Amino acid sequence: MKKGLKSALSVLLVLMLMLSVVQISVSAAKTTPMTITASTKTALPGSSVDIDVSLKDNPGVASIGLDVAYNKNILTLEKVTY
Repeated sequence: MKKGLKSALSVLLVLMLMLSVVQISVSAAKTTPMTITASTKTALPGSSVDIDVSLKDNPGVASIGLDVAYNKNILTLEKVTY
């Protein structure tokens, strides 16, 4: 039984050594770059507007963080919806 265990461990060790020297090349598929756009709106003073933000050619992004910059002296952010 000990001889069989030693043989199995020897084979496993040889396989691990062989895999450690194998070089594998991986490349990403060429895709269209993802584009993030925000809608353009015109509004009168004191009115509310909705600004739509959209993603085009999403390669599979499941979550993203955005920093929204605007002039806080002119605009007031009321809410964000997803």
